[in-house]
Amino acid sequence: DGPDKCKIRSMVNKLNLQNEVLFLGIQENIIPLLSISDVYMLPSESEGFGLSALEALSCEVPVIGTNVGGLKEVIENGKSGFIFNPEDIDSMSEAALRILSNADIRVKMGVEARKRAKLFDSKLIVPRYLKYYEKILES
Repeated sequence: DGPDKCKIRSMVNKLNLQNEVLFLGIQENIIPLLSISDVYMLPSESEGFGLSALEALSCEVPVIGTNVGGLKEVIENGKSGFIFNPEDIDSMSEAALRILSNADIRVKMGVEARKRAKLFDSKLIVPRYLKYYEKILES
């Protein structure tokens, strides 16, 4: 779903890809879908923190995203996924094909993705923020 839904549906129909592309709509539980995914693409022109990318990484799914918002911090370029300029659709497509066509790369990046996601665990992040705030309050 989203603002380009109708445009994308038309493109799928025009390219006769109705049997290849599924429009699932809003999902309450994304984990089962991520767990069977080979790559997660997030070609955003604007993005906040990038929570959906972090969810994909935690399921060992390499992420192809853009260098906007928090995605630059979440995705480790070349290890847990790839980062591109939002307008560089060709490079994003090539990266997706590279991941999809090479199981070794896909598995290796998936393992790195999971490692990357663990760095954002609240059990690690919250104590660091608390120390930071304590240091500020002491000065």
